[in-house]
Amino acid sequence: MKKFYFWTAVLLLPFFMSCNKDIQDSKVNLSYNLENDRIIEEGKNLAVNSAVFSVNGGGGNSGSVEVAKAEEYRLAYDYGDGQVTSEDLLYDLPLKREASFSENPMVGYSTNTNVSLKYAFGSIRIPVTGTASLKSISISSVDSRYPLAGSARIS
Repeated sequence: MKKFYFWTAVLLLPFFMSCNKDIQDSKVNLSYNLENDRIIEEGKNLAVNSAVFSVNGGGGNSGSVEVAKAEEYRLAYDYGDGQVTSEDLLYDLPLKREASFSENPMVGYSTNTNVSLKYAFGSIRIPVTGTASLKSISISSVDSRYPLAGSARIS
């Protein structure tokens, strides 16, 4: 009986080893970088194909994360209260933004394991100097089909 168990274990060993290899092969190391000299901040979220990772370390503009192997990779970084689905980033752009608004979402797409992330939205910064005071600035869209605020879907 002991011989039976021994030979059964020996015969099944390659099967278990190949299963383990398949599990390891299903993961890849995905490298990403933030464009425009943006620095990765610790604690911000990075979403890859709807799986969310918390960024550790920070300090540079590139990093890597181990993810499930896929044909394409959709990334979102620093998206705050936005929602990430398997194909979209759903984000609400407020009509009024305070100067201390900290979210600047970035998105990226690639069919390989190197992804560059770009800013999803633009912003305008108007420095004011002198003794005069500025009470408000109004900016409007030339085309009403393209609002400057509201709900956005990035695919």
